[in-house]
Amino acid sequence: MSYVNYRQLSKLMQELDEEITKKKVKWMFDQSLEENAKKCEIRFKVALLEHQINQREMATKLGTGPQQINRAIKGDTSPMSKKLRKKMQKILGITD
Repeated sequence: MSYVNYRQLSKLMQELDEEITKKKVKWMFDQSLEENAKKCEIRFKVALLEHQINQREMATKLGTGPQQINRAIKGDTSPMSKKLRKKMQKILGITD
């Protein structure tokens, strides 16, 4: 015959529920970040096409490498990428 401690069981169920909720929130946050990064990328790529500038040319204008421009366009969150996006927004006439 086994003994069930309902208090312990209830506590475990609550902890499990909290953990599941945390993971759902994290997943939703990650999804939101990915969606925003994709929107950022599309917005910059369209603007580059409209201005007939490629990433290599933009890199030359900004004094950096094309890889850094690519990271910035794809939504990288480093301080350098943020600075480059601001500069590219001015050049390309992108407003928030």
